[in-house]
This record gives sequence, C-alpha cells and structure tokens, in this order.
Amino acid sequence: MLVEFRSSPIAVPLGASSLRLELETQVVYVDSDGLDYAQTPQGCYFLINGTLKRSGVLRAPLHALPPGTNCTWSVKGSVGDRIWLYFASYSQRDLRGINENSNVSVLQQPPHFQQQSHSQQMDYSVPCAVKLTLWDGAPATGLPLAVLCDETPRLCAHAALRNSTRTTRPCTADESYLTVAPSLTIRMEALLGTALNTVNFHARYEFVSTVQGGEQWGDSGACSRIWRRVKTGVVSSPRDVRLFGRGGARLLDCRYRIEAAAGERVKLTVHNVSLGEATSCGSEPDPHSGRPRCIHEPGSRVARLTVFEAPWKDVRLSRACLCDNTSSLLPLTHITSGRAIEITFYVDRMTPDEDFESLFFNATFELVRAPECPRKQRVRGEGGELRFVSPPLSRPDIYCEGLPWLVEARDNRSLFMLTWGWALPLEPAPVTEPAEVVKCPTSNRLLLYSGWPPRLNKVLCPANPGTPNTAFHIFSEEWLGSDDRGLGFPGPPRSPALLLDFVAREPGEAAASWLEISKSREALRSQLRLQPELPENGSLSRDCPYKCPEIKACIAASLWCDGRVHCPSGHDESDCGSGARLLGLLPSAMWLVLAAGTGIVTAFACLLATLDAETIFYIHFLSQPPHPLCFSRPQVEGSSEAAGVQRHDVEEASASSDRRNPAWRSLLTAASRLRGVHPRRPGDYRLAANPNERCHNHCSNYTDNCRCCDSELQQFCCRDSAASSYCG
Repeated sequence: MLVEFRSSPIAVPLGASSLRLELETQVVYVDSDGLDYAQTPQGCYFLINGTLKRSGVLRAPLHALPPGTNCTWSVKGSVGDRIWLYFASYSQRDLRGINENSNVSVLQQPPHFQQQSHSQQMDYSVPCAVKLTLWDGAPATGLPLAVLCDETPRLCAHAALRNSTRTTRPCTADESYLTVAPSLTIRMEALLGTALNTVNFHARYEFVSTVQGGEQWGDSGACSRIWRRVKTGVVSSPRDVRLFGRGGARLLDCRYRIEAAAGERVKLTVHNVSLGEATSCGSEPDPHSGRPRCIHEPGSRVARLTVFEAPWKDVRLSRACLCDNTSSLLPLTHITSGRAIEITFYVDRMTPDEDFESLFFNATFELVRAPECPRKQRVRGEGGELRFVSPPLSRPDIYCEGLPWLVEARDNRSLFMLTWGWALPLEPAPVTEPAEVVKCPTSNRLLLYSGWPPRLNKVLCPANPGTPNTAFHIFSEEWLGSDDRGLGFPGPPRSPALLLDFVAREPGEAAASWLEISKSREALRSQLRLQPELPENGSLSRDCPYKCPEIKACIAASLWCDGRVHCPSGHDESDCGSGARLLGLLPSAMWLVLAAGTGIVTAFACLLATLDAETIFYIHFLSQPPHPLCFSRPQVEGSSEAAGVQRHDVEEASASSDRRNPAWRSLLTAASRLRGVHPRRPGDYRLAANPNERCHNHCSNYTDNCRCCDSELQQFCCRDSAASSYCG
C-alpha cells in the first residue's frame, strides 16, 4: 500500500495548532490459495481446473495492484466441456475523478470485426486504465469473446440476488458468455494499477458437460442417443445445464434406443431415478398387466421415465413407467422379447432451480443370447387366425413369447377381428367392497391396440375359443367414422392396423380371427347420409357379391366357400355345395392352374361362337357316316382323292370362312384328318349358292361325265353317266 504525504504550499496562520498525521494500519489474512490473492510465482495468475471443482466464483484481487500489472485467469475443463461465464457485478472507479466509468458492453462479434475493433482501440490517444479480454480457448489459438477498454462486460445482475433461499431466473445468452472450446482465458491489464483505479467484479463460472454415451440419434433432440450392437453400456440423463431449468429450458425430452443383433435380446436394469420435488405422481402396478405404470394427479406437471419395447421401428409398446422418487420398484430389470428397447426421459414445466442434480436417472444394459423368433408376427392379407397359448408348447411359440401380433390392412380396406372374451374397463374404478371386483375367471389379458401410433383401445378377459355367448367383434377405428389414423406420424395417413398383445400370467389360451373388409357403395352412402342408390341391372349386387350380412361388410372372393368359416355367422359357407367345398380345399397353387384352364376354355368358346351357320353345318356333316352309295368307287393310286366327297366339303367349309385365319385352317385340317380327308388348296372351285348347283359342281370336279346322282340327301354322291359306275 502506498501512502503519500505532502505539505501545503500555503503558510500556516499564526495561532494554528501544529499539523500532525496519524495512520492506523491493520493486517488482514487472506487465503493464499484463493482466487483473490495474487502472490504466486507466476505473478497475478490463477488456474481453475475443472476436474477438481465444476463451478465457482471469480473475483478481482482484493489487494491493490501496482501499475503495469497483468492478471490472468485460466479456466481449463475436460474433453467435451464448455465454460459458461456470467458477471453478477462489475465496477471500475477512478479515485482521482479524471475518467468517468463507461457502462457499455462489447458484444461477441465476428473475428474480423473484433480485430478491427481491437486495432481501433489501440489507436486511442488515452490509454485504457483497465483492459479486459476474454478468449475462447488459449490466447495463442483461441478467439476473443470480448475486448473491453474501461467498459462493462455483459451483466446478469439479478444473479447477485441468488442465495440458498432465493431463486432468480436463469441468465440468458445476452447476459453471459459460453465457449466452444473446453477452456477459457480472462486477462485484465491494469496500466495504472488499482490503487487509485479500483476494479471489482464478481463472476461465476461453470463447466458444462456435453459428453454422452452412444451416438446421436436422428433429429429428435440434443440428448437423444442410440447404441447399436454394443455388448454392455450405461444409459444416463445428460449433465448439460442448458437442457434444464437452471439453464433456461422449460422442457426436457430425451430418448434413448438400444439395438441388438440377430439372436440377441436386451437386458435393461434401471438403478435410480430422481424427478424433483415438484412432481405429483405415483408409480404402481397396472391392474391388467402387472407392469409399472404412472398415475399423475390432475393439473400436475409431467415427469416420468418410460421403458418401451420396439418390435418394429414404427411401433412402441410401454413396458414400465416410473414417475416418483421412491425406490420400491428399483432396481427394475426388463428383458426384451425382440431386438430393440427405447427409453424416454420426459420432464415439463421445469423451475429455475432444477438441473441434473435433481432430475436424473441411471441405468445399465447388456445383450444376452436368445433364439430368434422364426415367425413373422406382422401380417397382411385377406384374413387369418391367431392363437395364444400359455405356457407355450411349440418351438415358435417359445421363441416368440412376449411378441405382439400386428395386422395391417391393404389399400383402402378396413379390418374386422373376432375373438372370445369379455371387455374390461381400461381404468378400473377403485374397489371399496369385495363384491365390486371385476369378475374374470383368469388373470390373463388380451390387450388390443389400434391407430398410429398404436394406443390401447380394448382390454379383454379371454375365454376359450368357440365358447357360446362370448364372441367379441372389433373393427378398426376408421370403420365407424373415426379418421384420426396416423396423426402422430409424419407423411400421408397410414393404413388401418390392429395390434394384439397377450399378457400371460397363468396357464390359458386365447384366439382371434381377422378379416380384411370393405364397405359396399350402399353402406358408404348410408354413412354419408346420402339417398340410397336405386338398383340398376344388378349393379348393387355386383358391388358387393361376397358379403357378411351380420357385420355389413364385403370380404374377398377367395374366402367364399373355401371350407373355413370367416363370417361370424358362417354365411360364407352356408350356400356351398360339395363341389364348391372341394374347390375350396384346393391349395392356392391349384387355383392358378384352374384359372389358366378356365382361360383356355373361354378362348375356345369364343372361337366357336364366331362360326356362322353354314360353317357349323359342314362341321356337322363331317361327323356323319358316308352315304351307302358313295363308298363303292375305288381309290385311284397316286391321287389325293381317298376320301372322295368329304375332302371337297371340308374345302367348301373353309372357303366359306375367312381363308386368312390360321386358326380356322388348323381346325378344319384336324377335322379332315379325323375323316381321312386331305383338303385341297383353297380357290380350286367356288361354293354354289344352292344344294343342287353345289352337287353338280362337286361331281363335275371328278370327270366330265360325272353327275350328281342324289341331290336330295345332300351327300353329293356322284355317278359316271358313261361308265354307269359311281365316280365319287
């Protein structure tokens, strides 16, 4: 400390008492290892290590600094850390009264602008009494966050009011500094010292950890992570204060996904969960499945940790929910039925005093070997049957135990499902008397989900398949007019789907059958409240030829009379004869053969339908035996007239048809060969208009003397008038 005493240049008046000076000094002991005592071997240098303390306070030295002193604060964190710094107070005062303090802060600017501003400040004619520089990283390699010459940094003044009993709002980005590098350097240059130019500030620093396990998972948030085929690992909540209430956030939504390889399953163990003091929620076993579920009080904030199974990428089913700080359900262990599991850590309406110290969870996982499910449990088609057995007996049932069934409709169709059991309330009322207990003979349950994303729609107490008076009908949501499918998914609306999850808690069985159905035009008009359409030429019956009248739905034609009952009333098998039932028992491959054969027969029928009356007559003539007078003429060796008259009749039939049609030529040639006739080339003669002329032309084709002997029979028997013998 420098004390300077100077005498007055003015003479002392007579009679004045003699002047005297009295100084009172006191020694104050300070912490030599503190951040406000600058007597280290390096001078005014302070090192803050993030491995020892994650947050703290920085102050200007409490003692005076001699002129030309530079003080440096080096804040160093670990890999993945960022430093958050905010000033609760800052004051600079010139005791000589020469310079006035400036309360202007230099905000963070681009590097080229900062360099320009820095060079301009160096050109000031009046030097800086106190120059404060903040670097993002080391001074040699980092970028300056701010360069202040007798100026005030960004202030978060309300932070000075914060104590153990008072909470203030978080400091915003305009009221603080945040580095990108894991280190921060602060340098204060006191050109004139601090004896007559005092500097006092109170700043708080904090190391912000951005390190998380796994890999970044999509665009669902900064804290969403995924582990792919990692044998063991730790899943925990983030420790980034910016994601919590104390960092200015109001909502925390972190999602985690763990994926196993083929032949593996995920074993997850939740060790501890803390959801703060402002949460009004309790975790209790679900009355239907026995799995932990969350019961929130009305109007309270939502804070929960939810464990989902993900049998498919677009399907999640809740398996556990924790929302209180009690440890009655912990540790919680769950082994998946499939190859993936997801965890959601969700907290809304966070308060400014909540951070990762009060809101957190910790879990571990490992991949265990298990056989792969050999069955495809996500199905589509015209219809099918599902069966559930507990305990499982067959190998597919054992390997697929716990996996749900997902049935999806195709195109614009809907789904109908028939099962056996009794519907139970989704939320059972509190039981006050033993008589109010829901009467269900089994603790097994059949949970039915619908929509996208799938949500619980029905809870059934399963009965034995086929039990009288226990049939239960289920339709997909859009069948009754609801059109909210796919609202939770981006893109176009999804196809209707029904998901069945069998909860086996004791030995038993359940079954269900499903149909892909559609509405007739009449049903659609009725749903839209339009006038009924008048039947015209059976158009309404053709619109829905295969119909289950009891559910007013159309089904696929292949399900009609196939030997299996699909309609609840059996209407699709009621009017089927033995032939139809026999065809219904054929495998699907035989239907392709029958379809091909039907096409060939249809084409042949169309071919015959194009014959005219005369052509049909001549084909009929080929099938008749020859006239007894027409077989005595001997065959001439070397000639092609072995069949006599029949050969020319075939040629006449071909001449009356389209001679360019190869199908006709092949057909008539085959018929001629059956009768032993070798047809001649077309064009050798013309076909007469009447039978008499036709007979004459035919017989004259043999010899000049050959004449028709019996034109009434129209067999064209010919006789040689010169030789008195038959010529054809």
